[in-house]
Amino acid sequence: LRCVNLMQPLLQEKQLLLQNRLSAPQWVMADSLRAQQCIINILANAIKYSDEQTTITLEAGPCPTPSTSTSFVRLSIRDQGPGIAPEIGEQVFEPFYRGDDVLNRVEGAGIGLTVCLRLAEQMQGRISYDSTPGVGSVFHLDLPAAHSTAKVASQVALQQASQQATKQATQPAMQPAGQPAPERTS
Repeated sequence: LRCVNLMQPLLQEKQLLLQNRLSAPQWVMADSLRAQQCIINILANAIKYSDEQTTITLEAGPCPTPSTSTSFVRLSIRDQGPGIAPEIGEQVFEPFYRGDDVLNRVEGAGIGLTVCLRLAEQMQGRISYDSTPGVGSVFHLDLPAAHSTAKVASQVALQQASQQATKQATQPAMQPAGQPAPERTS
């Protein structure tokens, strides 16, 4: 996984063990660069919030709880960090949200998970998490499974949609407070 190679210096700096439980290749209908951006953001958070000399685990497989007729592949990234309190809920996906307990302890702007959420949605996927305070968190990136009958045209359409999502996801985050967003032209 190319994303893991990019994160190796950060893993080594904190002496973290990366347990790779990715077995057979899992094919998804997604823009490769945008999916990698999601994985990098989630993995970077796992590294930032993990204590030194702990383990981060990567797993992938069919999504265990399909909610539609579409089948999904789930990539899960599990850390052994402080966990997220239940009352935080979906706030972790809001722009600039940073828990009070991490404001001075962990660097960041609070937009990584917002970008991941928007990119996942534009690729017809979803992102979620499970967490236990004091134990850690596991973030799930669910993307539509690719089937042998998938058409190249739909892959191109997803790529174009996710590129547009990147523009939309980063635009509000980069706008100064109180300033109207500039009009976009296509």
